[in-house]
Amino acid sequence: MKSTLMIIPTDSMCQKRFDSYSAEYPDIDFLSSNLSDLTEEQITEISVDYDIVAGRARFAHFFRDRCPHMHTIEIPITGYDIIDSLALQPLRSAKIAILTSFADIYGMEILKTAFDLTILPYLHVPSAQLPSAIEDACAKGARLILGSSQTCQLARSMDVPAQVIPLGKQSMRQVIGELQNIQQIFQIEDAKNAYIRHLVDAIGEGLISTNDQNQIISMNALAESITGSPHGYYIGRPIAELFPEKLDIGTHIVKIGDQKIMANKVPLITQDKSTLGSAITLYRPDKIQNMESMVRKENLGKNASVKYSFESLIGSSDELQAAIRTGKSYAKTDSNVLIVGETGTGKELFAQSIHHASRRSSQPFIAINCAALPTNLLESELFGYVEGAFTGASKKGKAGVFEAAHGGTLFLDEISEMDYANQGRLLRVLQEKYIVRLGSTKIIPIDVRVIAATNRNLEQLVAEKLFREDLFYRLNVLRFHLPPLRNRGNDPYLLTQCFLKDLDPDSLPYRFEEEAIDFLNSYRWPGNIRQIRNICERIIATCPQHYVSKDYLLETIFPQTARREEERENFQTIREQHKKEELLRALKNNHGKIGAAAQELGINRSTLWRRMKKYEIE
Repeated sequence: MKSTLMIIPTDSMCQKRFDSYSAEYPDIDFLSSNLSDLTEEQITEISVDYDIVAGRARFAHFFRDRCPHMHTIEIPITGYDIIDSLALQPLRSAKIAILTSFADIYGMEILKTAFDLTILPYLHVPSAQLPSAIEDACAKGARLILGSSQTCQLARSMDVPAQVIPLGKQSMRQVIGELQNIQQIFQIEDAKNAYIRHLVDAIGEGLISTNDQNQIISMNALAESITGSPHGYYIGRPIAELFPEKLDIGTHIVKIGDQKIMANKVPLITQDKSTLGSAITLYRPDKIQNMESMVRKENLGKNASVKYSFESLIGSSDELQAAIRTGKSYAKTDSNVLIVGETGTGKELFAQSIHHASRRSSQPFIAINCAALPTNLLESELFGYVEGAFTGASKKGKAGVFEAAHGGTLFLDEISEMDYANQGRLLRVLQEKYIVRLGSTKIIPIDVRVIAATNRNLEQLVAEKLFREDLFYRLNVLRFHLPPLRNRGNDPYLLTQCFLKDLDPDSLPYRFEEEAIDFLNSYRWPGNIRQIRNICERIIATCPQHYVSKDYLLETIFPQTARREEERENFQTIREQHKKEELLRALKNNHGKIGAAAQELGINRSTLWRRMKKYEIE
């Protein structure tokens, strides 16, 4: 709980009420004092001991200027406080003057009517001008001055009746409620910050952050361990004390003491393109070696050959057949291919089919997912490295996937997720037809056909400076779009039959209700072929008597909503629901840009606007 102080000006609250508030709110400290009575030592103690302070206008302005690190709340002066003042000095049909140096007064117009008063407001009067303001109020017939203790002391010294504006119950309740809300917010933030600190310490790499002045503002435990730094020693110090050699943006081999480690530096940039500082990731040698070994085994061992050809693709729809014809024509050339399609539409299957039908079919087919690898590993995985390239590198070095795919085809899945630096390196390889291993100067010629795939709008990413335009044109030589399953007519039912037979070859055939077939072919299938295969696995595991009804499919696909009878019986409602989900997904994929989302959905902008209005999407 953050420490909180409320300062009550002297003479603005009786001792009994002061004590009652102190007893009722033990999480808030109360202090009765005027600003002029506070010593420098007390002010220093307040700034050190408290995170939140509340006070009348003069106090609030003082502590905002003096202690900007504290959260300061101003206690307002309201019409109810003025009513309390008038209760102490009963007046009717009279003139009163209200003098303040900093505060505003809320509700004065209502007071004028309710008490038949003439109120002369003197608000935001500098202290030096208070005497002349009091004289002016008296000259205008004011019978009472209302203000702070300082104002009232001055007025009484001039033989003018004065009353301190008390701190009313409503103002106190309002401010105390605000203080309690702020305490809760701070408590939540403290919990979040503690979670983030534990999370950062749990990361398997060392992490250092700097501000825009290149001063270190945080280091996780592993970063301190890797660099041999005492806990907290470098916080606030220049990064140059830790890395004597200038550390530029990107991945580098750096020397700390007697060891070489890999460091990756990225800038921290806000939406308005201003730089907050940088984040530096330090990789342990043993972890780099283990990850390298795991990734190489996964990608090279598993994907060195193809399992699919155009003949193995299932579907009779015109859309699929058109895509197959396009793929077969592309297989006759060696040009780069860009396959665009939603997730689960079979982009890698088409890439394998193109390779299988090409002159390179006897050579390796290597697939790599650009989104599955950390940035520093992606470079070494693409282009390889030599012995001693970095700490933890294999003594034998390693060939990258370009070398492994020499003579064959390299499939770069989710190319849109490749970082900007590696995009530049990939572009150079595509242009020059050679690679240089990490840590080497030796040029290695390569003969590789590249097939790239993405489920995102690369043109939009180019416009947003997230994807290199020159690389886009290098990849976009031959391009085709894989149709989503919802646009493939009766193919969903055909796929279901094939998957069931492949997954459960020894069982009796599954019988489908006519309405179930209609549902399969009309459902939106947001997960496309991957989703329909998962549904087939559920059918095999749970379908009784090998008979598939529409109701069973609804319960299988929508296990929660299908329990409600009205949704089970209203297929149109389900379709509308998934149309809305598809629209939201397109907007999210394209960062809310209407034109790009409409293009992804294959509709015009006006149609998209109508659907957004229909589904109440803002």
